[in-house]
Amino acid sequence: MIHVYNGPGVARTSFEALYALSVSIFGKASTSSISPQCIRRGEWVDKTALLIVPGGRDIPYLKALGVQGAKNIHDFVKCGGKYVGVCAGAYFASSSIEFEMGTPYEVYGKRPLGFFQGIAKGTLFEKPFSYKTFDHISAPSIRIHDEVIPLFYGGGCFFEGSSTPHDKVLGYYQKGGQPAIIETKYGEGKSLLSGVHFEYAPSFLEKMPLSTDVVSALIEHDRQRTDLAQNLLKGLMNN
Repeated sequence: MIHVYNGPGVARTSFEALYALSVSIFGKASTSSISPQCIRRGEWVDKTALLIVPGGRDIPYLKALGVQGAKNIHDFVKCGGKYVGVCAGAYFASSSIEFEMGTPYEVYGKRPLGFFQGIAKGTLFEKPFSYKTFDHISAPSIRIHDEVIPLFYGGGCFFEGSSTPHDKVLGYYQKGGQPAIIETKYGEGKSLLSGVHFEYAPSFLEKMPLSTDVVSALIEHDRQRTDLAQNLLKGLMNN
């Protein structure tokens, strides 16, 4: 079963887009949402192949999942499970985070999962971040091998300082060269962590008041985004 996390702090559009992406790749019968209460109870672990944690705000994730929920996720991956974290889901899966340091939105500190043994840092680029508007949303170019794809960016992280040889960088921010998408091995399992949203099909962009330039760039390259999203998830599950 593929579970998409849905609880306090999760951005509705990211959840819906990741759920739809999972259905398109793995099928409706294999995809289900999962609540923090279920995560904490733990009976999901033996029936789950992949846990997907969407974007949103990671502090509510910490509070809703608690020590037991985080331990269950940690042990699930350590024992062979797979984890996908997008934006807040990627911050949450790193050993520590530094978010909007020196601003009213500042968040920093250790995190319990540690699938990436380094720091998830954000935000990037020049636009001031705000939870109240969509003005900071952009479509930075992400370099994937020899291809460059603009992807939805809304305050996500880059990955810094890992000391493990098991991390693989799958995509870089073209401007600055920081790792944007990584795959990590943790115990017997793996995680796919992304500071950018590869899940947003054009139908989801219509739900947000985005600038014309951002929407145009994302729609123009949607075929590339779709191929990338499928390759990322299928690659994670087949390795």
